[in-house]
Amino acid sequence: MIDDGSGKVKKGHDSLSDSLNPAVARNFSPDSPNDSPNDSPNDSITVIRRRTRKGVPTWRVRYWDSKNTLVGKSLGLDARKVTKTQALAAAFRFVSNLPPETIRPKERTLGEWLEELFHPETGVYFKRRSASGKELSLNYIKSVEHSVKTITESLGKIPLKKLRRQDGESFMFYLLEKRKLAPKTARSVIQVLKLATKEALRYDILEKDPLAFLELPSGKPLVKRDGFSPEELRRLFFEGDQDGLWGFPVYRTAALLALTTGMRRGEVLALRGMDVHQDFVEVKASLARHGGIKGTKSGKSRIVPITPLVFKELSYWKNLHGEEGFLFSLDGGEHPVDLKTISDGFIRVVRKIGIPEEERRKRNLTFHSLRVTYNSALLQYRVQETMIRAIIGHTRQEMTAHYFAPKPEALQPVREATLRFLEEVQGNGNP
Repeated sequence: MIDDGSGKVKKGHDSLSDSLNPAVARNFSPDSPNDSPNDSPNDSITVIRRRTRKGVPTWRVRYWDSKNTLVGKSLGLDARKVTKTQALAAAFRFVSNLPPETIRPKERTLGEWLEELFHPETGVYFKRRSASGKELSLNYIKSVEHSVKTITESLGKIPLKKLRRQDGESFMFYLLEKRKLAPKTARSVIQVLKLATKEALRYDILEKDPLAFLELPSGKPLVKRDGFSPEELRRLFFEGDQDGLWGFPVYRTAALLALTTGMRRGEVLALRGMDVHQDFVEVKASLARHGGIKGTKSGKSRIVPITPLVFKELSYWKNLHGEEGFLFSLDGGEHPVDLKTISDGFIRVVRKIGIPEEERRKRNLTFHSLRVTYNSALLQYRVQETMIRAIIGHTRQEMTAHYFAPKPEALQPVREATLRFLEEVQGNGNP
């Protein structure tokens, strides 16, 4: 309802925010997610020009009262002498002097609700889960925190009760098409958004869940990756001017470790000096996309055998960066090389050894292809699949049905297969 000051009541929007906020109006602009005004009713005080019966232009204030009525009052200011900015300041002073009970309470925004729910220390969701005996990993909390930040940047100012399914759909397309997030990553963000509205329903803040029928993006599809041939690996690691090829020697050692252990990119970059032993490395952590250190994908640490050649190269960086320092670092071990840097650098090296970009894309050759190559080599040398799964660290259910954690002395078959693989790659029988 709208009271225009004349005593007549008209039907109108439930809130000025319906007409002010482009996201609420279902005209979401992902390129400028934060340029919409704040949608709390108390921040939607407006001033308008109206002429008196004598034709004098004056300023009027409009605001929402506790009965959900849009009220209009004259400020008694001549619009010919008072600017809109001055009138707006006068309007705020006018409203601030009204009894609090006559003003409609501020609506909770989605951003505020996300903060109440998922704050790492005070969030009610985390507190309730912990109280029920459900242990939450630090990795999960950090993942939720990262998703909350992404949601808040785009949708945080929308009043929770004004959130629509169309907003969720537009946001999802924004993540996939504008932000270019992988489907799996976008799915994680949308899951947090849906959880927030579900929790609002649980606490009777919402009468119905606006995102109940919002379909999640499919998880990251299985992309077939090709491996490298022995000839290509020879050019990558053992022929020509290796320093000139790689630019940074630390990149070459990181890639060689991935090739001879099947370790994931994040696991390689999270290694510290203390994780390196003469015959094996301990894989205990992984570098997250946003730069932090998280647990391994399987959630478990594992032991991976290494050859004398690899141990020699790792020892160089261990001695340089220390026990506590990150092995693969460009600042003396204080911080690891980030994921994108190592990936982009590797792709440049792949081009340098004579693999055209069109062919690289067709074969989907990336840093991860080193892991694929090693996995194939172990199968070729008839290493037991249960042992391969334990070394590679597969996490899918069908791959972990027979999972076991071998002791270092049980890794000899893998070590021997790796040595044979390196002999084939080097082409000189000298591992």
